[in-house]
Amino acid sequence: MTYGEQRGPVVTVAPERTATALSIVIVNWNTKDLLLELLDELLPWDQEISCEILLVDNASSDGSLDAVRARYAGEDAETFRILEQSQNLGFAGGVNRGFEAARGEWVLLLNTDVRCAREDIVALCGYGRRWPEAGIIGPDVRNEDGTPQDSYWRYPTLWRLFCSTTWLYKAFPSVPFFNGERYGGKRFSEATEVDAVSGCVFLVRRAVLEDCERRDGTFGLDEGYFMYFEETDLCRRARDAGWRVRFAPVAPFVHFLGGSSRLARKRNFLEFRRSLVRYHGKHGGPMHAIAARVLVALSLTLRLPIWSLRGLRPGNRGKEARTMLSLHLAGIADMARRHRASKRPT
Repeated sequence: MTYGEQRGPVVTVAPERTATALSIVIVNWNTKDLLLELLDELLPWDQEISCEILLVDNASSDGSLDAVRARYAGEDAETFRILEQSQNLGFAGGVNRGFEAARGEWVLLLNTDVRCAREDIVALCGYGRRWPEAGIIGPDVRNEDGTPQDSYWRYPTLWRLFCSTTWLYKAFPSVPFFNGERYGGKRFSEATEVDAVSGCVFLVRRAVLEDCERRDGTFGLDEGYFMYFEETDLCRRARDAGWRVRFAPVAPFVHFLGGSSRLARKRNFLEFRRSLVRYHGKHGGPMHAIAARVLVALSLTLRLPIWSLRGLRPGNRGKEARTMLSLHLAGIADMARRHRASKRPT
């Protein structure tokens, strides 16, 4: 969930509702090779449930669309559609263009750096059919080496942010009071209700998107988040609309991590923290936003000596530490600048 430098005008494709059971939404920004690998796993679609695949391209400049059109020129237009955007809308904006065009009862959001079999997707949909109260479902997400990846968590709170800032969550990793965001380090082996699931891959009922729109006026993700925390925000809004969010380890999905985030590292570092502050402000009010901003700045400041010392080492490790030092300094400046700006009259 990682996208580059600017938002732009919305390009909307109006959906014509059909009996499609599943819509798979893929948002791409300059990840041509990952995208082609993913589409090779999905196409041709030969499963028992009807499916459409919607590729939203956020104004890529790496030849992604030319490569896709050349490789999949023979695909049925009802099965595979490309929604080309004139500018980068960010992750949330790109996803929403796919949500708006989707015709399925279920919508699966799938990052280009996720790998799965078509049968795994069908299994995830099957779980959703068995649990009608579940509005959003996240699968078992794994790293390349097969180890579990953090793919579900509790809602952010100021206390949990304080524990992260002061390393309490690392000092007491198995204690939910200090490591509450990660459920005290607990790994669920069975389907479990959770607060939020990772946006790298999750299944959502279209009815959830419609209920959220009726409740708060926003269809899909809140585009105020350029990237990060938009899926947590949607999970919370779904809960407020009466739906449940569940983690369902019915099949493994591999997430390579990074994707397009490697292409705009500084921007992503800053956007993560801006989105965290936005989340606290949206769901807690202005004072929560100010407190979150202070804690983020404090967290970055406390880590400066560590990265400074590590930056003295030779070689790539020292170089990486100096990069992290630069990012932390940029983050502190960004928190201060945006805080001052927020107090100016509009």
